[in-house]
Amino acid sequence: MTLNSRSIEIINQLLNKKELSLKSLAEFFNVSTRTIRYDIEKINIIFKEHKLQGIEKKGDILFLSFPLNTKEYKKILSIYTGLSQEERFDLILAKLLLNRKLILESLVHELDVTRRTLNNDIANIRIFLKEKDIIVKSSTTEGLIINGSEKNIRILLIETLIKIHLKEKHFSQVQKIFLKNIFNKISHKLIDEFCWTLSLDNIYIFDYSYSVILMIIASSKIRNRKIEFKNLLENFSLTNQFFKLKTTLSPTLKEFLDDFDIFLLTNTIYNANYKTGIKEPKFKEFSNNLKEKFNLNFEIDNKTLQNIYSLIKVALYKIDKKIEETHTSLENLPTSYLSIYSNLKIIINKFFGEFYEEDLVVITILFKNYLDSKKIIFSLKKNILIIDTSSNNWKGKIIKQYLNNLFQIETIEIIEIYSFEKFINFKNFDFDLILSLDNFDLTLEKNISFVQMDFYKLYSNPYILENFGLLRKTK
Repeated sequence: MTLNSRSIEIINQLLNKKELSLKSLAEFFNVSTRTIRYDIEKINIIFKEHKLQGIEKKGDILFLSFPLNTKEYKKILSIYTGLSQEERFDLILAKLLLNRKLILESLVHELDVTRRTLNNDIANIRIFLKEKDIIVKSSTTEGLIINGSEKNIRILLIETLIKIHLKEKHFSQVQKIFLKNIFNKISHKLIDEFCWTLSLDNIYIFDYSYSVILMIIASSKIRNRKIEFKNLLENFSLTNQFFKLKTTLSPTLKEFLDDFDIFLLTNTIYNANYKTGIKEPKFKEFSNNLKEKFNLNFEIDNKTLQNIYSLIKVALYKIDKKIEETHTSLENLPTSYLSIYSNLKIIINKFFGEFYEEDLVVITILFKNYLDSKKIIFSLKKNILIIDTSSNNWKGKIIKQYLNNLFQIETIEIIEIYSFEKFINFKNFDFDLILSLDNFDLTLEKNISFVQMDFYKLYSNPYILENFGLLRKTK
């Protein structure tokens, strides 16, 4: 279910004006009061699903009871607003490429659009796919059917799924259901095990690469058929890595991944991790400027440079595809990070052009944490404090177990943020690293390294903590 433009305007007016009459709304939209009543019923169904106060009616007057959580109502608007033309295009394209056929009648209801609008979308998709050597045919019994190179179809499908997936915070209800149906086919634990296997070989998967791997495995699982590809590895520079990856796959993955899937995974993994090295002259010049701008008296290590480079590649991709996200913003940055953000923005603009704010924030956090880690003198075993606000500290307990097994650790304590101030003032407070699984501003007078890390990213690749130069693996 989506909200039409009239329903959205009704909600916005009620949020701003507090009270409206049925008659004034009917005149404003040039429709009957009966139509407005139908819109209100539909709006209230959605509000009820999200446990929000519905639109009330007293005589001819419509209103929302106060006090209102305006933010929650705005969130509903973003979720249930109908898809834009570009979003419809991507969603229809993904469905067609995934299933290789498509029934149009079901789409009219699902997308809540007219048949004329859908026909225009399909016409644009036909033109687009023809340029990719993929032909769309019509069938009276099966709807739309596509024919073309298996390689072209798979690569385009993965690119389209990633484009949709990267807009996670802006999902409409339709997009959310579509991706949920895809992810229900696979286990994230399966993906985590795959990434864990790679990390044992010192291969670290970054956010964008993780999305690519997720989509390759998900689309393969749904397809559920293997195809033989001739001359697949001819002139392929990563043949050894291909066979190494193929032999390390879990039995579950081997059941549905064919050689082309492994070929794509190999390309993704070995072209994204630090082992490939940094070849672009522009980035080498950028790294030199980075050192000069921050007056560093040491060389930035290869792992950190590759991490930054990978984030820059993702940022450039998002600029090129016009994919803007709002996972985090400058407002979320602690004040101690702001000067680094400003300097990084100047250097990045000079070499790569304008980036979205979120990508600059992510690069800032990575670089700031790296700089903080260099202030600590390396010692053999570490004392770690984990700050975690999850229920019963379940996240912190998992990470504690991981770190104890993987690194040379003396002690690990887990606390919640509200008890931090009292804890840090203890006379025997002697920690080398504070690891936060939550986002908050922290000012430390003591010389202690502070690292903020997303739980799921750390859970997938605990060895990523090595990048900060603080922890040494157990032998």
